[in-house]
Amino acid sequence: TTVEVDFGTVAATRATHAEGFRSQQGFSLTFLPFVAFTVLRALEKYPDIAAKVDLSANRWIVPQAVHLGIAVSREAGLTVPVIHDAQRLTFTELAIAIERAATAVRSGTLKPSDTQGGTLTITNPGSFGSYVSQPIVNRGESSILCVDGIEKRAVFVNGEIVARLRGFLTLAFDHCVVDGRAALTFLNHVKS
Repeated sequence: TTVEVDFGTVAATRATHAEGFRSQQGFSLTFLPFVAFTVLRALEKYPDIAAKVDLSANRWIVPQAVHLGIAVSREAGLTVPVIHDAQRLTFTELAIAIERAATAVRSGTLKPSDTQGGTLTITNPGSFGSYVSQPIVNRGESSILCVDGIEKRAVFVNGEIVARLRGFLTLAFDHCVVDGRAALTFLNHVKS
């Protein structure tokens, strides 16, 4: 399921802190940490989005911790490193963890154990110019969130046509675990 999101406030916050963040941390502040941090906060309220069904034990498992997968593109293909216990991180710690994970993928220093145990993944094909994508849920997880097409669009605000920075968030989910209403409730919480 897909929702359109106004990223204006995120862009303004990012612009305000971009220079200071880059000088302190040594890398650029992107939209991804904002989305990831918001997803982590939303999972506190809607943990079933990351639940799993253990068919062998015939039971529902709601994870106590969020092990956040971040899809990273490289020449050899997509790799998903996992940030374990991501819900415990501050915004800046999460941004650093995402940057370290991406660097490890691209430098070839990622260990196989760094890609295991994910509870939910975020993928960002919008950085390559996609408009709306339909991601495939990773094995062992029940949901994946996709960030697409963040760009200025003409929208109506109070009866006027204005340019706004808008993007799309798509949540793909295993319907055996997550129903459409729960998925859209979660996605609208992230949007707001």
